[in-house]
This record gives sequence, C-alpha cells and structure tokens, in this order.
Amino acid sequence: MKRFLKKLGQGNKGFTLIELLIVIAIIGVLAGVVMANMSDLFGHGETEAMQAELITVQTAADAYMAKNLQSTITARGTAAVIDSGDLDCEFIGYLRSLPTEYLYAWTDTGEVTQSAP
Repeated sequence: MKRFLKKLGQGNKGFTLIELLIVIAIIGVLAGVVMANMSDLFGHGETEAMQAELITVQTAADAYMAKNLQSTITARGTAAVIDSGDLDCEFIGYLRSLPTEYLYAWTDTGEVTQSAP
C-alpha cells in the first residue's frame, strides 16, 4: 500500500503555471467586482453628516425661539461659523457639540442655511 501511494504522488510537486494564472485571474476579477461596488459608497458619509449638522443647527434655532416665545431671532447671522466665540449666535447654548463643521446663515425668522467652509 505504501509503495502504491508513493508512486501515485511522484511527479506532482507543485502547481503548473496555467493553474497559477487561472487563480490570479479569478482573484483579479473578484477584486474588480468588489471595488466597483465599493466605489458607490465613497462620499455618502460626508453628505449625510452635512445634512445631519444642518438639522441640528436648525433645531437649536427653533428650540431657542420656542423657549423664549419669539417668532424672530433679533441678531441676523450671515454665513457665520457657529462656535463658542460667535457673539452673533443667540442660540449657541442650544447646540450640544461645538464647533460646527460648516458655515451657516440664518434669517430673522430663524431659517438656517448651510454652505461649505
């Protein structure tokens, strides 16, 4: 039995060049498919973060106006970065995280708009 197994395994000491090329080609095709699917995901997180921060700042303005029973914000902001040193922002205390990442402007009625820095 041992002699049979030795004879059966003789001459098979590795992979052929064709086998290696086929495996490399398969790995290349799989990598290409994965990269094509992943490329659609790049950039979505930044857009979502911008929208979430705008909603947060708008909510802060609305909360300030509701608590103070005001229908307007007296100091009108113009594309100011809202951070702890911004004196134009009356509703700064209503934001939990400071500073913000983007630029904001707001109207007398409290409508907040956003622009990139």
